[in-house]
Amino acid sequence: MKSIARSVLFLLAIALTLPGAASAATPLPFSAAHPQYAAVLSVALAQETAEAAAENPADLDEDFSPEDFGLTGVGFLPSNPLYIFKVARRGLSNFVTTDPQAKLENSLRFAAEKLLEAEALSERGARSGAVASALARFQSEVERARALADSAAEGLGGSEAGAEIARELMDSVIKYQKLIGRIENGSGGAATEAAAEAKVSTGEAFGAAFVFV
Repeated sequence: MKSIARSVLFLLAIALTLPGAASAATPLPFSAAHPQYAAVLSVALAQETAEAAAENPADLDEDFSPEDFGLTGVGFLPSNPLYIFKVARRGLSNFVTTDPQAKLENSLRFAAEKLLEAEALSERGARSGAVASALARFQSEVERARALADSAAEGLGGSEAGAEIARELMDSVIKYQKLIGRIENGSGGAATEAAAEAKVSTGEAFGAAFVFV
């Protein structure tokens, strides 16, 4: 993503106009300490993804398998009555997992599951509302992962383990963005709107990676 640096420099000017930037008592260098650091990087990712898709539409044809996210399969879809067992499994895993890093990794994996569910529903011709609901579940999980990243960073920020989590988070987010683009292009109605909202939340999660460095 070689143009991200260029995007960040360009968007720094925008950051200075965002709420909170003008209220800082003393100017801060553009680093992780800057109040708009994550916001600018999030917008940079969204811009970079859009530019890449425009320059090379084939990128959106990249097909991610469950294995690309460390999964063995998609499993039951929300349209299956047995999906409730999948939900219960996630809930149990969240309950028994106490380590902040492990909880974040769980959330990233669950987000991938939910996004792959949305893709599977879209490819099988499910109604737009069903795809939109699946994307909303994905978006909620991404927002949860972002909050968990903030918690995990308290003990891992600046460490090698923290840097590894940051890499994993950024890699996941880039894959999420591409997969959302595929769903958006193959859907319509409520699903298209939900995909746009999911892109925003996913872009914000990208900025969370930088709390570890």
